Amino acid sequence: MIRTSNILNIIIALTTLALILYWIGRFNGTDCFAWFDYFISFGTLFINLGINILAAFGK
Repeated sequence: MIRTSNILNIIIALTTLALILYWIGRFNGTDCFAWFDYFISFGTLFINLGINILAAFGK
């Protein structure tokens, strides 16, 4: 059975991914978008996911 904390971690990861994709879609055609922002956003997402996975295994 999936614990409530794991469900919340999945929801947080999906909403973070949706926010990043929204930013990319919004700024992609303008001069305001930079590849640096892209890498920072996805880096933050994957670091967050890694921490959540390690926390889930730690019980």
